[in-house]
Amino acid sequence: MADPGEELQKSLTKSIRALSGHHRLIVVEAAADGINAYRISRDANGVPGGRFWHRTWEDLSDDGAPAKDAVVRAARLDPDAATLLACTFPDGAEPAQAIAWLQAAAPDAQTHTAPGAAIGRMLRAAIDDEPLARLYELVTLVADPAGRLRFTGRVLFPVGSRRHDTVPLDLRFHPTDERGAALAVVSWSDRRFRLVSVQRAHVPPGRYELIAELERPGRVRFHGLPDEPVPDDRTWEELVAAVPDRLPPTPPDVHLVCAIETAGPPERVAARLDRAAQFLRAAAAGGGAGLAVSLVAYGPHAFVRRPPPAVKVLADRRSPEDVQVVLDALRERDPGDVGYPRAAAVECALAEAERLLTAADPARPALLVIGDRPPHPAAVSPSEVLPCPTAADWEGTLRGLRRRSGFACGAVTDRPARRADPFWTRLAGDGLAGQDAVDVPRLGARLGLGPAEPRRVPFPFDETT
Repeated sequence: MADPGEELQKSLTKSIRALSGHHRLIVVEAAADGINAYRISRDANGVPGGRFWHRTWEDLSDDGAPAKDAVVRAARLDPDAATLLACTFPDGAEPAQAIAWLQAAAPDAQTHTAPGAAIGRMLRAAIDDEPLARLYELVTLVADPAGRLRFTGRVLFPVGSRRHDTVPLDLRFHPTDERGAALAVVSWSDRRFRLVSVQRAHVPPGRYELIAELERPGRVRFHGLPDEPVPDDRTWEELVAAVPDRLPPTPPDVHLVCAIETAGPPERVAARLDRAAQFLRAAAAGGGAGLAVSLVAYGPHAFVRRPPPAVKVLADRRSPEDVQVVLDALRERDPGDVGYPRAAAVECALAEAERLLTAADPARPALLVIGDRPPHPAAVSPSEVLPCPTAADWEGTLRGLRRRSGFACGAVTDRPARRADPFWTRLAGDGLAGQDAVDVPRLGARLGLGPAEPRRVPFPFDETT
C-alpha cells in the first residue's frame, strides 16, 4: 500500500514544478492545532518561494466550534491558483470538518490525507530539489589588448541543474576597494538577464581555483577562497559604476633590494621590519606579479680583529611571499647590539645592493633602505666618524646605481625626515620619509611596486582555458 506521506510529497513536487509565470499554488493544511496556509509562486528568476499563515482552531471558533466562513478565509483560497488540500490529523473533528468545507469551496483541489506529515518541511524539500528553470552564469570581466574592459560571463549551471551540482572555476582577482570582490550570479531567459545574488569576499590579487556549488535554486556557494563570501548589499548599478574603463598598464618587472638596519632598540627594529612587510603587502595588493625581492640586513661595524660581518644577504631575488617569511623569522631574533652609535654599515649595504642589481638584469632596479644611522665614510673624514673598515665608498656606489636605467630609490628613517642625517636626503631625495609619516602607496609607486593610481576592479576575470 502506498505511503500517504510519499504520495503527498510527490503531489507537492509535481504541483510546484508545474508553476510557471505568475501562476500560484495554494497549499492548505488542516492540522491538529489549526489551519496552515501556504502560497507558492516563482520569483523573477523562476525560483519558487512562498508565504505562510497560521490560524488556531480557537482563532477560528464561534461558540466553541470552528466556523465555516472563518476556516475558508484562513485558507486564503484563490480561484486563479492551483489548490492542494491536506489533512494531517484525520482523527480530529475540527480538521475533518475543515477539509469538507474546503473541498466544497474548492471542488477542483487535490486532497490528501497524510497523518503526521510535516507540510512545511515537504514544501522546502520540493523547492530545494527543484531543477533550475534558467541558466545561471557568473559575471566576469575580460580585457582587450589595449586593456579596455567589457563584461562577459562564465556559465555555472545550465537549465535542469540540481541541488549540490558543482563546477570548477579558475578566476583571477585584481585589487578591489575595501568592500572586496563581487561574485554576482545572474540568470538568463529570452536573452535577458536578472540578478540572482551578489556575494562579496576580500581576496588578495591573484589566480584562484575554486568550486561553485548550487546549494539550491537561487543560492550558489563558492568554495576555495581565502575569505568566506558574504551577502553583498551593493546594487547592480553601483557595481557597474565601480568598473574602470580599462586596466592600468602592467607594471614592468622590478628587482627590489630592501636593506634594513637590524641592530638597535628592539622596538625600533620591530618597527622597521613591520614597515618592510607593509611595503611587500602593498606591492602584492597592487598586482606586482613581476616583483623579485632581495633582502639585506645590516648593522654596525665592529672595530676589532676578525669582526663579524656587518651585512648579510638574507634573500636573493625571491618572491614577496618568501621574503615575508624571512621577515617573520627576523622578528623572532634578538636585535643586535647598537655598537658604534654614530654610524652603521649602510655603505656596505649599498655596495651589496649594487652587486645584486646587476646591469644585465632586465628588471627595473629599485632600492629601499630602512634604518636610522648614516654610513661610515670611505676614509678619515672631518666628521670624525670612523671610516669603513673595508673602505666602501657610498657616494661612488650611489653614482653607479643611479646610472642604471630606471633606477629608483626610497628610504624610511626612524626619525622625521626633516630631522634625519643629511645623508638620507642625498640618498633618496623626495623619496625619503620618517616612520611617523610614510605614504606607502606613493613611495611604493615611486619604486615601481604598483601603479601610481591603482584601479580597483570589483569583478573577477575568468582564466579557464
